[in-house]
Amino acid sequence: LFVCRNHIPRSAWPERDEGDGRLRVGFMGSPSHVWDINMAYPALHDARALTGAEIVMVGYNPADPDDIPDEYKVNGEDVQIRTEKSRLYRDNWRGVVDRHIKWIDPGEYRRASLPLDIGLAPISTANDFTLGKSDAKALEYTISGAACILSGAGIYGAAGWKHEVNCLMASTPEDYAHAVVRLVNAPKLRYELVSAAQEMVANERNEL
Repeated sequence: LFVCRNHIPRSAWPERDEGDGRLRVGFMGSPSHVWDINMAYPALHDARALTGAEIVMVGYNPADPDDIPDEYKVNGEDVQIRTEKSRLYRDNWRGVVDRHIKWIDPGEYRRASLPLDIGLAPISTANDFTLGKSDAKALEYTISGAACILSGAGIYGAAGWKHEVNCLMASTPEDYAHAVVRLVNAPKLRYELVSAAQEMVANERNEL
């Protein structure tokens, strides 16, 4: 059995979303990352509080974890039964997340650039599930022009991602917080990491 790595033809790379000049830091992922995203909370909190960055969540949003349609809410609030701890968790995230982008309906899908300048890919533990993930998140960040902060666990190290060369790697919440503030304050480093990452993806993960 051979599992082929994800490849993205250079012709399929999207046009970069330049934004309005405010630095955008965020995460893209499904609810399967419900535990992983906690690793990134200090980083996203600090990026917003210390640098004024915009925090963007694509897909799963811990600030609205149930994703209840408005018609099922009461006075704007969901009526799901949640523990006090769970509500506190949700409310803490609501104080951090600035923008949530939901998944595109499959029938309307086209590859669009993620509106990010820095993308995080936290993995909380290395187990059979996380070790089975691909590095697609890093590929999508890279072709969107975002600098990557990737987990030191899981697929990334084995898939060509190198700390201080084409990404930064982190293993603890403190690592992520340090890395994101460092990148926010170092535009030259962001540019160098993105350039190296895009060169790697174009050369090694193209359709050829």
